[in-house]
Amino acid sequence: MDVDFVLIIFGGYSYYSGDDINKFLWMVRIAGGVYPRVKEEDYYGKGNYRIDSGASETMSNSLMYRLSFYRFDEVQTAYSKPKGYDNVRNAQIGV
Repeated sequence: MDVDFVLIIFGGYSYYSGDDINKFLWMVRIAGGVYPRVKEEDYYGKGNYRIDSGASETMSNSLMYRLSFYRFDEVQTAYSKPKGYDNVRNAQIGV
């Protein structure tokens, strides 16, 4: 697409539920309308939209996922939760 910058909004640290990971399936649906090889079901892990250790390979290799969760397993986001815990989706990131 010949872009120079990518901006994403991520709320896993700050409890912001209107972030881009929550809207990601809509982006996939739009892309699938333009590029038929993009299939929504490729982004489902075990039949559901998942971002934890059950995320599909396509999802965990996507640019959105990688930018959102880069080195996330090193961050303590909540006092009583393990490192890499996404506060919005109530899941520990497994990748």
